[in-house]
Amino acid sequence: MPKTAVIILNWNGEAMMRRFLPALITHTADAEIVVADNGSTDASLLMLQTDFPTVKTLPFAENHGFAGGYNRAIDAVEAEYVVLLNSDVEVTEGWLQPLVEYMDSHRDVAACQPKLLSWHNRDSFEYAGAAGGGDGTINEIARSLVHTSTALATPSAADVSSAPWRKTTGNMTPWRTYTGLRERA
Repeated sequence: MPKTAVIILNWNGEAMMRRFLPALITHTADAEIVVADNGSTDASLLMLQTDFPTVKTLPFAENHGFAGGYNRAIDAVEAEYVVLLNSDVEVTEGWLQPLVEYMDSHRDVAACQPKLLSWHNRDSFEYAGAAGGGDGTINEIARSLVHTSTALATPSAADVSSAPWRKTTGNMTPWRTYTGLRERA
């Protein structure tokens, strides 16, 4: 069983995966890479099988939405940590190790995330609604961020982008007991 599983939720994202999966595979040696396909109608699954045979696929017969798709994927993997990675995030060398080390040394923490830099302007953080405003430059935002590594995100990489979540914490029951990701009604 791998310690960490990196899960990408896909829906008709053949072009995004073709663009960003090579860097993920190159820079993610110590984790299982999983693409959960949310009922795609493009050639995503065929492309994964043909061009990226080392990537595990979880094909869903229908689209379960963002939260529902990730919840099903998380339930299907066997790993202590799961990283929820948007398909439009380009990881860089050494991106995952600091996150796993942080989680290992902080057993009371349930989730962490790397600093996300803009893919289009690599001197700026990707705002994604969570950095608190300002001009988005590293000097403006760095004061409010804590530790870890970096990843490069396109403007649509919001919400979870890339965040390791602990499936279990010490003697606590699995994360699913706490409802997983919330699905909208």
